[in-house]
Amino acid sequence: MTTEAKILPIPVSRIVPDSENLREFFDQDDLEALGRNLLEQGQLDPVQVFERGDGTYDLYDGERRWRAAQLAGLETLQAMVVERPTAEDLICKKVSRALQTRNLTPQEELAAIQNALEALDVVGQPKEWAQAARRLGIPVGLLRDRMKLTKLSGPVRQEFEKGDLDLSAAQAIGRIEDETRQQEVAKFVQDNHLNTRFVGTKFIKHLTRNPTAPVMEAYTLALAEERGMPSIASSKGNQELIDRFNEMLADLRRSVTLIESAGREDLVSRLVEQGRTSDLDRLVEGVGRLGAMCQAFMRHAQSNGTPETRLQLQGAETLDP
Repeated sequence: MTTEAKILPIPVSRIVPDSENLREFFDQDDLEALGRNLLEQGQLDPVQVFERGDGTYDLYDGERRWRAAQLAGLETLQAMVVERPTAEDLICKKVSRALQTRNLTPQEELAAIQNALEALDVVGQPKEWAQAARRLGIPVGLLRDRMKLTKLSGPVRQEFEKGDLDLSAAQAIGRIEDETRQQEVAKFVQDNHLNTRFVGTKFIKHLTRNPTAPVMEAYTLALAEERGMPSIASSKGNQELIDRFNEMLADLRRSVTLIESAGREDLVSRLVEQGRTSDLDRLVEGVGRLGAMCQAFMRHAQSNGTPETRLQLQGAETLDP
């Protein structure tokens, strides 16, 4: 029989935070601002706790307010004492609340969903995920997308965990089965600062269609599809190939001319002097991306070109910058 929840003023020192809280990061400035608000406006909503029976309480919901109260020097918090659920129900409620309030990082969100599926004993049973998603109160599509991240190889998962690999790109890379291939693709995405929408909708699609094709080739095909133009790799007929090659070469020459002109005119200093730092950032990003793509192309040519091409590239590497 469920007893009615009580709301009591409980000493902050007697409230024990949840050691398994799904949320790991709390912004210090945010906590200090909330503490000032608690002092000025009072506590508007009670935290929720479980009674331990020894005069202390386990914190169930409200760690942000509890931390802020400590910083503000408050002695008590209004707390609702609720009945402790089963371990299975508890993890489901934690995940549901955290995902609904959207206060988790993508990394914390993945850990929360994975923990919930483990608690429900269905982590390795995708057919049961729809029912689990309903119990957690989240779309099944979201659950399946996040669980793709569990298929990442160790090094790629670490890049995601550190925040160096975007959530969307990581989920897309998770569709690739070969772990070595995953690492190669992740490095290519990071080195070339690829747009995550492009990675998810175009690039990975070509990689999964052609699992043995060079990454650069898949990128070329995906970029051509993105721009709505025939690519060199997929062109049919000599004239179409020649036209596409000449167009690319003309664009490269124009880019080189513009960059050389910017160097002669010291465009960087002029933009800084005029306070146009955002324009400078855009320029640096564009030139950096062009340089990264040129390096990727050169590596591809070094690996797949003729002996004469490789000799020419070796000679180019010895030239002064």
